[in-house]
Amino acid sequence: GSVTAGNTTVCCYYADTAKVWAGVGAGNSLAAGSISGYNIDLKGYTTQVGNLTAVGGLTASGTDLTTGTVSAANATFSAANALTTSTISGANVSLAANTFATGNLTASNNLTITSSAGYAPNGVALSANSATINAVDDISVLGNNGGTSLTANTVSLNSSSGNVSAELTNTSNLTINGDLDGNGTADMEIKLLGTNVANIDQGDIFGG
Repeated sequence: GSVTAGNTTVCCYYADTAKVWAGVGAGNSLAAGSISGYNIDLKGYTTQVGNLTAVGGLTASGTDLTTGTVSAANATFSAANALTTSTISGANVSLAANTFATGNLTASNNLTITSSAGYAPNGVALSANSATINAVDDISVLGNNGGTSLTANTVSLNSSSGNVSAELTNTSNLTINGDLDGNGTADMEIKLLGTNVANIDQGDIFGG
C-alpha cells in the first residue's frame, strides 16, 4: 500500500523523514505504492514503488530501483545495477546506476548523472541550469535517440574510456573530458566559455 509521513491537514508535512527500508543483501525486496512525506529515505536490494513525493529531500539506494513519478526538492538515487523511473523533477537531481531507463529529468539547479557503464538515453528530455554526465563508456545524448534532448546553461560531459556525442540547447558553457591514451583516466579537457553552442558549425573545427 501507500505510505504517508506527517500531517498535511493544515498546510504542510512535519519536517521528519519517512524511512522505508528492506535488506540490502541479495534476495531482499521492497514493494510499496506511492510514498509521500517531508523527507524520504528508501532502501532495498530490489525496490519497486509507486510515485514518490518529498517536500525536502529524497534518497533512494539499492541494487535495482524502480519507481513511478518523482518530485522532490533534492532527489538522489544510487542503484548498483538498474534504475527505472518515470519523470523526475526537483531543484537538484542526482542519479547513479549501471543502466538507466527514466522518463524526463528536470532540475531547476543541478542535474548529475553518473554511469558505471555508458549513458545513451532514448526519448528523454534532460533540463537543468547545470548538467553533468559522468560515464565509463560512451555518452550519447542525441536527438536521433528517440528525440532525446539536453537543455542547460552549463554542461559537463566526462567519459573515462568512451566517445562523447551530444546535441545541446541554450548552452553557453561546455566542458568535455576525454581519455586520450585509453588508461581509463580522463586526460583531455575542452572548455568553451561564454560561447553559444548553437553558433558552432562545421567550420569551427579544432584539430591536433
